Amino acid sequence: MMEPGRPASRAEHINTDCIRGPAHCQGEAPPTNMNTAVVVLAVALVAQVYAAPPPFMKKCMEDNGVTMEDAIKFGKTGEASDNMKCNLKCMMLAGGAMKEDGTLVMAPMLEHAPEKLHDAIKQCIDIEKSSDLCDVAYRHNKCIRDKATDVFIELAEKKAAMAAS
Repeated sequence: MMEPGRPASRAEHINTDCIRGPAHCQGEAPPTNMNTAVVVLAVALVAQVYAAPPPFMKKCMEDNGVTMEDAIKFGKTGEASDNMKCNLKCMMLAGGAMKEDGTLVMAPMLEHAPEKLHDAIKQCIDIEKSSDLCDVAYRHNKCIRDKATDVFIELAEKKAAMAAS
């Protein structure tokens, strides 16, 4: 939150036209459960650990040929196949964290992500745009993962343990 008298940081200057994402701008309420932005943040993994995933997660994973093992690998290592990168794009678009032009939207990420990821999200919001939205989504999520490696590894290990049981 911005303190009175302090200039806003670059991360706080977010586009407010569609602050809650494309669905909100079109008159539909954006997803608002805990999983939405968490899924958007690499996120198949994180959402699976916290609770049942939102419907778009399964569709994005199926559409992009991504498995939970791929998500766990990303959480543990930061490595992602092209399919995983496009899966991240799909989830970010569906969750309102990225617009069709590649603009990242911080508000839905901060609204639903665990507090321990907020600093990393803010530090990673200024990813350079590109016409390759899969790459934009990957670089954003990789940046967050690299700044909060311990959180991602912890979540990956929890998900791997759940999958093994």
